Amino acid sequence: MKAHFTIGILFFLIFSTGCFEPPDDLEPVEAVGEVDGLKPIYAPFSGLKTYPQVEAQPIVNLGKIYYKAPYIFVNESARGVHIIDNANPNSPQKISFLTIPGNNDIAIKDNFLYADNLRDMVIFDISDINDIKFVNRVLDINPNEEDIIFPPGFTGWFECVDEGKGEVVGWEATVLVNPTCFK
Repeated sequence: MKAHFTIGILFFLIFSTGCFEPPDDLEPVEAVGEVDGLKPIYAPFSGLKTYPQVEAQPIVNLGKIYYKAPYIFVNESARGVHIIDNANPNSPQKISFLTIPGNNDIAIKDNFLYADNLRDMVIFDISDINDIKFVNRVLDINPNEEDIIFPPGFTGWFECVDEGKGEVVGWEATVLVNPTCFK
């Protein structure tokens, strides 16, 4: 009898706490002060569908590296792809930078470069490395909204996304003052 009574109390406590609604007048979370975290990098919605090939740029956020003789393609996290001529491995030469906002991954098959562009995949003809041509866009190949509103693979404080500022194309480390978003 005592065991049944104890089990009954446990079930009551478990189920009654599961239905508890917190009061509406809870105090806001205390300010955390200055903390290291991430802030979103925005691009205007219209800027996500243009892919200019521009002059070579310094590599800042090294991502995936892909080799297709004699070229090296280096992903610049959230920005695009560096194209480097490696015909002389003792003296590689930067050729250009292919701007692809929100890009984090690349692959090459034959003369085509495949790259993510946030939720979409874009395809480029790289047969003329000095005049890379946009070929096609495949929509919503990665529709995971969480990858856009939360920094992927990150746990900590971050600046909340403001959709009015444009599309989030990446995240950058910074010092935040009293952030309110945490993952």
